[in-house]
Amino acid sequence: MNKNDLLQLYTNPQPIPSQFNEGFSQYETVKYLIGLTNNLITNQNLGADEIADLEGKKVSLEYYLNDLANNRKLSPTGDFSGKWHGHEMVETDPGIQIIVNDHTNELLDYRNVKTIYDIKSDGSDITTKLISALNDNKSLYFPDGEYTINGVVTITNKDIIMYGNNVTFKGTGGFTFDSDISVSTFVNDIVDGSSSINSLIDCNVGDMLLINGSISHSLYTPNRYLTTSVLAKVIDIAGNMIRLDRKINFSLSNVTANIILNPYKVDIKNIIFDGVSMNVSKSNNVNIDNKFIGNTDISLSINQCSNIKVNFKGINLKNATQGIVLNDCNSFDVNVIGVNIGKQDSSGTKAVRCNGLSNGKINAILSDSWHNDVVIYGARNVNVDVISNGSGRYFRDNNIITPNRNESVQFSECDNLEIHCNMDNVDDQGLELLACYKCKVYPKINTLVNSTEGAIVVKGGSQDISIVNPFIRANNPYSIKVECTNNLSDSANTTRTNDIKIINPNIVNFNASGYGIILRDSPITVNANVKILGGYIKAMYPIMGNDINHNGLTVLNSLIESNGGHGINSIGDYLLVSNVIVLNGNVTTVRAVISSGANDKVNKVTSDGVVYVRANARDNFNIKNYMDNRVPYIWFDTKSWHIYCDKLQYRVNSIPVEYIWTRDTKLGLINATGGGFAEIICIEDGTPGVWKTCNPISV
Repeated sequence: MNKNDLLQLYTNPQPIPSQFNEGFSQYETVKYLIGLTNNLITNQNLGADEIADLEGKKVSLEYYLNDLANNRKLSPTGDFSGKWHGHEMVETDPGIQIIVNDHTNELLDYRNVKTIYDIKSDGSDITTKLISALNDNKSLYFPDGEYTINGVVTITNKDIIMYGNNVTFKGTGGFTFDSDISVSTFVNDIVDGSSSINSLIDCNVGDMLLINGSISHSLYTPNRYLTTSVLAKVIDIAGNMIRLDRKINFSLSNVTANIILNPYKVDIKNIIFDGVSMNVSKSNNVNIDNKFIGNTDISLSINQCSNIKVNFKGINLKNATQGIVLNDCNSFDVNVIGVNIGKQDSSGTKAVRCNGLSNGKINAILSDSWHNDVVIYGARNVNVDVISNGSGRYFRDNNIITPNRNESVQFSECDNLEIHCNMDNVDDQGLELLACYKCKVYPKINTLVNSTEGAIVVKGGSQDISIVNPFIRANNPYSIKVECTNNLSDSANTTRTNDIKIINPNIVNFNASGYGIILRDSPITVNANVKILGGYIKAMYPIMGNDINHNGLTVLNSLIESNGGHGINSIGDYLLVSNVIVLNGNVTTVRAVISSGANDKVNKVTSDGVVYVRANARDNFNIKNYMDNRVPYIWFDTKSWHIYCDKLQYRVNSIPVEYIWTRDTKLGLINATGGGFAEIICIEDGTPGVWKTCNPISV
C-alpha cells in the first residue's frame, strides 16, 4: 500500500486492509485510523457496545494526533519520511508505534468477508470459505446480501464473532460451535446450593469446568429430566476442594467433571437465518441477536453454556420441532419473539424448549404456536415471562377437540421458579406444573371454547406453589385443577401435591358444567392443604374438594358466585371457611357450603344458600366451629332438626338432643305456637349437654 492508497482510504474509506506499511509517517497513519474508526461508527450498523468502544478508541487516537502535531512537531504534510519538523530524521517513537499497532489490530478484527475472504452473496455456497474465515479467529463483517449455506459450518475451539448489515444466511445448512474437553474425573456427590466440589481433577484457577451428574431430589425421583450439566469457573483451590464462581442449584449423584480446554465466545448479530440453523455448545460467553425464518428442525440450540444473552426472533418456522432450545445452561437472559412456530402436524412441537436450566430469565412473546408455547423440564431459580396468543393453532385449523390435547406452557420437575404468563385464546390447557416445588405463578389466561382439562393444572407431587392474582376466563371443565396424585415415579405413593395457595383469584368459568377450583384424583387420604385467599370465583361449581381423600381445603375472604351448583363443596376433612359471601344460593338446591369433615370449621358465611352438614361432620358437630354465619340454616343431612341462622342469634325449634355442645352456648328457642322465641343456654358440656331457659319469650 502506497501513500496515495492511504490518503484515498482516509478520504473515502474502503474495506479494512490486511496490513499497514510501517514506512508511512506515524502522523498520517494515526490520522487514517481516526477516519477509518469514524467510518465504522457511522456506516457499519454496529451495536451500542461496539460503537461506545470505538468512540473511546477514537478519542485516544485524537489525543495522540494532537500530541504529534503540536508537541513533537511532526510534520503533517511531509514526505512520509518520518522527519521531525526542522530536524534530521529520528527513530520512530516506540510508544506511539505501540498505540498505532494495537488499534490497527483491533480495527482489523472487523473484517469484511467479501474483500478479505472472497465470500460473496452471489448464490454460491460459502460453507467452505466461511469455515476458513472463522478459523482465523477474527471478527467477520458481512455487507448487504444473501449468502448461501448448504453445508455444516463446524468450528471448534475458536471465538465466533459475526456481524451483518441487511444480511441473510439462506440454505439448508447450519452452524455447529463447540469446545474440546478433558477426560472425565470423578466428583463427590453435590448438595443443592453448593459452590464447591470435592474432586482430584487437575485444574487451575480460571479454568472452566463442565460438571455433570444425575439429578436427585428430596421429594421425588426425577423421571422426565434425569441428568444435567453446569458450566462454572474455578476461583480457588485448596487440596481437593475446588471453589466455583457460582452455586450449583441441583443435588447431583454420579458426578463427573471435565475441563473446557478452549473456552470461547459467540457473538452473532444482525443476521437473518433462513433455513439455516445454529448449535452452540460449551461456550462461557454467548451473545446472539438474530432472526430465524424458513424450514429448520431446531433453529437455535444452546447446550451446556453459561453467561448467555439471546434475542431470538422466529417467524413462520413451519417445519420446526422446536424454535429455540436451551439445555443445561446457567446465567442467561433470553428474549424470544415467535410467530407461527411449529410443524403443521400432530407431532407436538414447542416454540421454546428448555431442560436443566439454572439462574436466569426467559421472556417470550409468542403468537399462533402450532402446539406448545414453552416447555421446561428440570429448571432451578429461573424467571419466566410468557405473553402468548392463539397457542395450539394446529388443533383449531384441523377442527380437533380431543381431550387433553395440548399444554401451552408446561413446567416439569422444576424448583424455585417465578412465572408470569399472559395467555389469550389458548386452545386447551393453559399452564401445567408437574412435580414442581417452591414456585410462584402470576397468570392471566383466557381459553377457547372446547378446551379440556384445566386452564391451570397443578399435579404430580407439586408442593409449595403460590398462584398469585390469577385472572382466568375459562371454557375448560376446570379453571384451576389441583390433582393430588403422587409424582409419577413415586411408587411408594408418599409424595403428594400439597401446599397450594391461590391468592386473590379472579375466575370466571363459562363451561356449562365447569368448576372454578377443584381438588381431585388422590387414591389415598392426603392433606392437600390448598388455600384460596380472597378474590372472586364464578362457575357452575365454584369450589370443589372432589372426594373423601382430599383434606385441608381453606377458603378465606372470598366472593363466590354460583351458576347453579353448590358454592363450596368439600367431601374431605379439615375444611376451613371464613368471611365468605356466596351469591345465588338457595335453601333447596344451591348450598352455600357443604361440610363433610369431623374437623371442619365454617364461620362468617353470608348467603341465601344453607351451610349443609353431612353425616361425618354432623356426628361430631360442635357449634363453636360454625359461628357467625348469615345463612337461612345450618342444615343437617337426613335430619329434621336444623339451626336457623338468618338472625343475629342462632335459633332452633327445640332443645338439642344430640351433637356436642359446650357450656355457655346460647340459642334462640322458637315458640312454635305464639311466635317469638326464648333464649336457652347450655350449662354443662356434653352430648347434647344440659340446657335451661335463661330469658323469657320475646315477640
